Amino acid sequence: MTTIINGSSPSITFSDSTTQTTAFTTTPVINSINSQSATPLTFGINGAEVGRFDTTGAFLVGVLTNGGIGGVTLGLNSNGAGTSGYAVFNASASTSYPLVFRFNGGTVGTVTFTNTGTVYSTSSDYRLKENVKPMTGALATVSGLKPVTYDWKIDGSAGQGFIAHELQAVIPQCVTGEKDAVDADGKPIYQGIDTSFLVATLTAAIQELKAEFDAYKASHP
Repeated sequence: MTTIINGSSPSITFSDSTTQTTAFTTTPVINSINSQSATPLTFGINGAEVGRFDTTGAFLVGVLTNGGIGGVTLGLNSNGAGTSGYAVFNASASTSYPLVFRFNGGTVGTVTFTNTGTVYSTSSDYRLKENVKPMTGALATVSGLKPVTYDWKIDGSAGQGFIAHELQAVIPQCVTGEKDAVDADGKPIYQGIDTSFLVATLTAAIQELKAEFDAYKASHP
């Protein structure tokens, strides 16, 4: 049932055809839509839901819940294959910023792209840092790493890299989460790895090796 109300503040009210209970109201010139109860605002095609604003204000597309992840404001899910994407950004500017991450108003990371590639950046400006010193002991740190090969349980495909908690014990900055963590329902909260944090350590280790080799050559002409 749809009721059009005329007056100084015109609105369109969408209500349940059986109970006549107001579900959503748009107010003036349809520049806002407000739920009249603690129910999500849903969007559907051919009777099937394809998106919703849930009761927390999160906008979900192709997925009906936020998966138990707190603070979700946008959730996307794609069941397609090939080139179908969760989110597609198209631009013609020389450099575009589809994603900008900010904390307390300051930018801490971006995803940028041009006509030749995509760059994932985290803040690293010298003006953000203090107590800057050359890295030492990198070769010993690398010696403590435990690179492994493995098979993924989900599909049996081969992989190589590190076990998160083992890497965390050597270079904590590379790893997020805690070993064996679970949520309130006992489901695993898996750890993650960002191997980009290994680059500085590996670079310093190579420099230490070169210094040792140069010293050896100098003493054994």
